[in-house]
Amino acid sequence: MIEGIQIEEVEAYHQGFAKLFKWLQTALATRKQDITRRKALTKKAKEDREAKIKSSEERKINRANYLEEAENKFKDERKEEIEAYAKY
Repeated sequence: MIEGIQIEEVEAYHQGFAKLFKWLQTALATRKQDITRRKALTKKAKEDREAKIKSSEERKINRANYLEEAENKFKDERKEEIEAYAKY
């Protein structure tokens, strides 16, 4: 609403309004910066969350594979002991 208005026009009209107009411009610029910053932070937070979820899923898969491999290795190393126990 105030884009087309120049500060010189407002100063020519009234000095008090000019100060108010300058303050309004500053407040709007600050608000725009704050909104942009918060949007960027929200986007980054969403990306970080998705990355953490993905890495968590990968960890679960890697853990399951590691446990399976460790179990198979254990069974292979102690195959004779396991068979002796089964016969007992």
